[in-house]
Amino acid sequence: MKLTNLLVMIFSIFTISRSIGAFLFFQPFKYLDNEKSQIICNKNSQAFDIGPNYIYTFDDKLDSFNDIKARKLCEFGIIRDYGNMYKASNKVNYSFKPLYAVESSWSVALFLSIVVLTVGTIVVRPLQKLITHHLLVILLSGVIFAIFLYKPTQAAFCLKKTAKKVMNFRNAAFKNGVYVLPEEDRHVNAAAHNEYMNCLNKHE
Repeated sequence: MKLTNLLVMIFSIFTISRSIGAFLFFQPFKYLDNEKSQIICNKNSQAFDIGPNYIYTFDDKLDSFNDIKARKLCEFGIIRDYGNMYKASNKVNYSFKPLYAVESSWSVALFLSIVVLTVGTIVVRPLQKLITHHLLVILLSGVIFAIFLYKPTQAAFCLKKTAKKVMNFRNAAFKNGVYVLPEEDRHVNAAAHNEYMNCLNKHE
């Protein structure tokens, strides 16, 4: 009986910990929409969607690689000048108008967390009467999650967040991933790594 009680407690702790993890994994996050964000050229107020013109960012400003492409687009109306045939303007000749989108929601995170908890509860319910220290189970669940599951959950969340941002650009510029330019792919991969590491550092 004592062994059964211990196993039920362990499974209950695991279920609650996974429920907390599901809530954090599906938490909402805001990201810049590279398909709909625009640059506005200063000389003629012409607007360009950034993603379809191979300009992108994962935050609210363009890095030097994409800044040059934006300057050339406004100055010469060109894209993909990887051989630097055209000299970019010495001054910023555009304004950046970011547009953001939101992935998931707190209600979705809560719902999926409850689903995980409910499924686990249904499985262990016939034996739950053996648990006499429910508060202890809840406290231990929090401790177990903090020690063993918090970092893996945050790593998985950051990986999902970064992948969403990368795919947002790829869908805008590479025709849903069918056509990929090596020059862009190398830069996107490097930027994605930095984005992932920045996300991890924020949750340390």
